[in-house]
Amino acid sequence: MRAARGSRSSAGSVSTCCSGRTPSPPPSRAARAPTRWRTTRETLLERNTIDARRLAIQELEEAVRLAPSNVEHTRVLANAYLKAGFLKSSKGMFQRVRVLEPKDAEAHTGLGEVARRDWIKTLDRASLIEAIQQFDAAIRSRPDYARPWIGVAPLLIELPDYEAALRAGEGACRAAPNQPEAVARARDRPVPPRPAGRREPATSSPRSPACRGSRASASRTSARSRPSKTR
Repeated sequence: MRAARGSRSSAGSVSTCCSGRTPSPPPSRAARAPTRWRTTRETLLERNTIDARRLAIQELEEAVRLAPSNVEHTRVLANAYLKAGFLKSSKGMFQRVRVLEPKDAEAHTGLGEVARRDWIKTLDRASLIEAIQQFDAAIRSRPDYARPWIGVAPLLIELPDYEAALRAGEGACRAAPNQPEAVARARDRPVPPRPAGRREPATSSPRSPACRGSRASASRTSARSRPSKTR
């Protein structure tokens, strides 16, 4: 029986050798990185748990190590770090994305979010300015991207720059007219503090601007403008 097995093995090797075909090598680890990234992305989106997030980060770190110049892998890892609260690691990954793609709007938005969280924690005005600058860079790079508009609007109120905050709310609404958070930014019209002792008439209170792209807002606005029927 051993002799028969040996003869079959020899015959197989001879046929491979004589046919001129060489067995294809298994895919390299770098070639498997896109598949690894897609699987990890699905894990992040569908299983928002601590264990799944930790596993996803490990897989993404491996994918970035295998393909360090891949912008998409690095960007997803940076967002995964941000979602997990690893701000220092997230900032480093977003900075790497910006090196690979200097005008990447998501990288500027991520750096703005990191600076915003640092400002909330430390109340350092430098972090507030940094967050506003990063969000502004993202807006200039991609005006139809809602996240930086939504992120910068409340920060401009803290600056304070009420007119710019109002424009940011309107920009968020234009970029994502059906997104509740964008509509909320457009409705939250900032009102400067009144001087002490000054009273404003009730009819002069500013009304929140309607989100022009939102059907719901448009219907509510038209309903308010219609005269009421007298019975």
